[in-house]
Amino acid sequence: MKKPRLTFRTQIFLLMLALVIGAVYFVRSYFIQSLTSYQAQVEVIDLQNRLKSMYHVYVDSLPPEAARTYKAELEALVNDINQLKLSGEFQNRDLALYSLFILIFITLTVGGVFLISMNVITRPLVRLQTAVEALSVGNFNIRVEESPRSPINPLIRTFNTMVSELEENRRKLLQAQKDMVWREMAKIMAHEIKNPLTPIQLATQRIEHNYLNQSPNFQKVLTESTRIIHEEIASLQRLVRAFSAFAQMPALQLEIYDLNEQLTDLRDHFKDESEIELHLAPQPIFIHADRLQLRQVWVNLIQNAILSKKSDTVSQIVIKTESDLGRVLARFSDHGTGITPENLDRVFKPYFTTRERGTGLGLAVVQRIVELHGGEVTVESEFGQGTTFSISLKQKQQQQDQPQPQPQPQPQGS
Repeated sequence: MKKPRLTFRTQIFLLMLALVIGAVYFVRSYFIQSLTSYQAQVEVIDLQNRLKSMYHVYVDSLPPEAARTYKAELEALVNDINQLKLSGEFQNRDLALYSLFILIFITLTVGGVFLISMNVITRPLVRLQTAVEALSVGNFNIRVEESPRSPINPLIRTFNTMVSELEENRRKLLQAQKDMVWREMAKIMAHEIKNPLTPIQLATQRIEHNYLNQSPNFQKVLTESTRIIHEEIASLQRLVRAFSAFAQMPALQLEIYDLNEQLTDLRDHFKDESEIELHLAPQPIFIHADRLQLRQVWVNLIQNAILSKKSDTVSQIVIKTESDLGRVLARFSDHGTGITPENLDRVFKPYFTTRERGTGLGLAVVQRIVELHGGEVTVESEFGQGTTFSISLKQKQQQQDQPQPQPQPQPQGS
């Protein structure tokens, strides 16, 4: 267990208090020791016994009247000595008591003044520290209340000015990023739409040309051109669906289900397109997730692996699942062309693709869905050898008395 550490203010307060107590205690001890030393010296002189000795030495040689007077004077002197000793004892006691009172008074006074002065300094510092912590997590609306009597008030004003400038710069940066994204998206959309429009235009021109010239091959040209037009329109539809899916991610419909069972069903769905080898955890892995959206993740990863296969080879995909410390890990590995090192950090960026007809949104959708589930997706690849995508999700502990969720109807296609 970590021991609590004293704050800087507490350390300074304790140090000042120790110095004050030490100084007052030293003064108190000095005066008490001086008075005690004086009383000890008086007792060493032993005036009372010496006066009694003088009385017995000279009383017999004096006349009776003088002897009585001498005796009275000596008794008065002895009484004065006794009064002096008693007064010294009282003064010693009073000095000890008053010095203790002075010690307590000075300690409380210095402590109070110190706390008030430190409070004037440290309270704005605490507010400033809280504001810095809020700023570090992205709260640009934070401001620190000024303290005109605080010596760090200029620092507070500087901080508030800095936050205002950061907020303004952040707003300008966000606007610039939005403009850049829209320009990039418009550029990509124009390029992607232009690709299928060119074959469509050429096909319609061929139809028109052969029809006007009454070509004997008109029927063949019509059939071939119509096929091209249908293919390019289908390509446009796929492009629109991809952009729509990325722009409007539906709300999560969470349920508890077995991930291993879902991946087994997907293997059967792609059995004609790829050889998928499953290495699933021996026990069911239950997750609390949107079944359909995660299915889209697995489908995108499998289709990405299929499209990455080397020419004249059969697509081979290995899917592994495991669970540890409340997390689920699913790995999708292929032996395809791999990803070059310079493109490895860009694969999840929207609209990035190295394929001629790719939209660049498949892996961006994967990352977005996984992050919506509180998970993480990473990629490892060696160019020419293959790629592995790893998805980490939270595992849901299935209770004994909880009924198993009924399988949902799977959508056809991908």
